[in-house]
Amino acid sequence: MTVKYFFRTVACLTLVVSTAVSFAQEKNPKDIMDAIVAHRTQRMDEARSAGQRADMAAINAETKAMALKAAKGVDPANVDLDLALSWASVFSFAGMHQEICDLCLRFLESNPSREDKSIAQGMAMRACNSLGDADMLVEMLATYAPATTIESQGHLGSVVRFYADTIAEKMGIEAALKAIDDAMALAKFEDPEEYAKRSFDSFKARGTRNRDGSEMTDKQITAMLVSSAKNRRVGLIYSAANKKSGLLEDAGRKDEALSVLKEFVKDRDPSNASVRRANSAIMQTEMIGSPATALDFDRQYGDFKSLDAWKGKVVIIDFTAHW
Repeated sequence: MTVKYFFRTVACLTLVVSTAVSFAQEKNPKDIMDAIVAHRTQRMDEARSAGQRADMAAINAETKAMALKAAKGVDPANVDLDLALSWASVFSFAGMHQEICDLCLRFLESNPSREDKSIAQGMAMRACNSLGDADMLVEMLATYAPATTIESQGHLGSVVRFYADTIAEKMGIEAALKAIDDAMALAKFEDPEEYAKRSFDSFKARGTRNRDGSEMTDKQITAMLVSSAKNRRVGLIYSAANKKSGLLEDAGRKDEALSVLKEFVKDRDPSNASVRRANSAIMQTEMIGSPATALDFDRQYGDFKSLDAWKGKVVIIDFTAHW
């Protein structure tokens, strides 16, 4: 091969690669997302029309394949900042977490609106969590500012269900506890009465009925919506307390774990479902490591006389019931 032929070949290859990258970058991510959403909707509608449950695993696999094909050849470092958030959504469907991080971080440097900033931060944190990058996750959490009440509640849920475990594993329990406390501080809750007023018309339009089939009165609808808002708030707060308690208990800090749950149930309605769960957790936690209580029975089987007779031995108790 002559030197002249070599350089001509290199030049041609460079042109081909450059053209391919340019073509990839010209694809419109918003159109791609519209196509992906339309495909998901169509597949779910088809299943519904056939009276079947949608095969979400298959649908997710199909949309992922669409996103992977669309993302091929797209360099996050070269996309227009105006399209970075849309491309991040495409990469999200493709499961390409590092690319999502890169795109969102670039987008956040462009001084976006508060709403878009919140969306980008949320996507970046989910991607960082999937990558197990606790350092970047904590850094993102420190600057996160939810734009709406719903986003703030969703953020708390994400920290409790996903981020806290990653942070605890990589950075220790104290960092995880702080992340939960910070998310709680950001969480906003709408006044139950205001929520009922805002949601009343749309809920009534559904024609919801009582268990006996009678139509719900306006007063019943309002009471139900107020109760729902209160329960949602208590449930979210409980999820944070329960997660903190679990992390502390796993770390061998039983007294602190109990303290968190006891603080949660303090002055709360004991009939609330979340409060009942917390009280049950308190009882179970206190029982662990404590002396077993005496077992009373009205019928005796085999050689069992009393639990005290087996003191110092491992005892397996099999509870059965019939009615």
